[in-house]
Amino acid sequence: RPVGAERDLDERDLGFLRVLGRVVGAQIERSERDRHRVREQAEASGLQALLAAIEARDAYTGEHSRSVVDLSVRVAEELRLASREIEQIEQVALLHDVGKVAIPDTVLQKCGPLTEGEFELVRTHPVVGARIVSSVSDLAHLAPAIRSGHERWDGLGYPDGLSGEEIPVPSRVTFVCDAYDAMI
Repeated sequence: RPVGAERDLDERDLGFLRVLGRVVGAQIERSERDRHRVREQAEASGLQALLAAIEARDAYTGEHSRSVVDLSVRVAEELRLASREIEQIEQVALLHDVGKVAIPDTVLQKCGPLTEGEFELVRTHPVVGARIVSSVSDLAHLAPAIRSGHERWDGLGYPDGLSGEEIPVPSRVTFVCDAYDAMI
């Protein structure tokens, strides 16, 4: 055959291409799994760093967050949510009070009722928390649920007055577990 002339692929050539396709496909799958694993590790590291900051600031808030995480995961499992949703609820529950790092100790640790001004300051923590979480690229997807963590089904929550199904599911689950843990 002259150089550059076309020829049909024989069985050996087709077999080689099939093997090559499987090898390339397996490599692509491995790369995708590695990327997913690295992303999960980055999320876990970011969560641990934020939790350490919460605990360093206020031991009660750190312990409370752990209790809310445990309750929230159990509720999500009882609701038979998908594993990814349960994971997201776990992360939101862990970080639901991260914005309290911006609240002065005199307000957070005050014995007795808060003044209206102090209460308004405390009510800013979901917005601050959402801002903090959104600044961590691997956690930014949690920011809307963190922001909505004190919204109420009847629309009387804060900061945005969301109601009903406008409130993300992770926020709803965390809110109920947060209230329960605070009461007990």
